[in-house]
Amino acid sequence: LGGGVKMITFVNTVPISEDRCVNRFALVRNFAGWEGFDGYARNAMFKILGEDKVMVEKLTPERLAHEFSLGPDAPQVAFRALRQEWVDMGYAVPPESSRPRRGLALDM
Repeated sequence: LGGGVKMITFVNTVPISEDRCVNRFALVRNFAGWEGFDGYARNAMFKILGEDKVMVEKLTPERLAHEFSLGPDAPQVAFRALRQEWVDMGYAVPPESSRPRRGLALDM
């Protein structure tokens, strides 16, 4: 942001079913350390995630003949390949349908 001011956003998206996921996020900053700014930052993040949700729901990846990846996708592609290696060795979690879920999944 300039002048030594930093704000870093960590976002973790966790699939909970075939068509739903939960986003967890943390905003780390070295400015505005009072609690009053937390609500503003949280609401801004919900707004951004809500805008993303609208765009993601318009996507139809099932209509593609195969997946297209770009350079910035390299970490996710490498993770999927590594995960598949471990699944092939027998280290897999049962499908969602075989285990009940508990917890809070908020819609935006």
